Amino acid sequence: MNFADKAKEAAAQASQIVQQGVAQGQTHLDEVQNRQHTGVLMRRLGEAFYAEQREGGPHEPVVAALEALDQHWRAAGADGRA
Repeated sequence: MNFADKAKEAAAQASQIVQQGVAQGQTHLDEVQNRQHTGVLMRRLGEAFYAEQREGGPHEPVVAALEALDQHWRAAGADGRA
């Protein structure tokens, strides 16, 4: 195997490692964004529930917040909280 062949092989291996790193980074980013979105939806539910229970607010925002969470969890994965 000459120098050029070794260089090509090393470049191919490096490219594969970079692609794996990018894929792992994207997966991690997706997970972080999913957790952040879940947090926002949970906060909205908490705010709606508090308003209903302590301030005499309507029940509809609680139902809407629950539906938004259910929809998010269905879209997120099999266990609903991926």
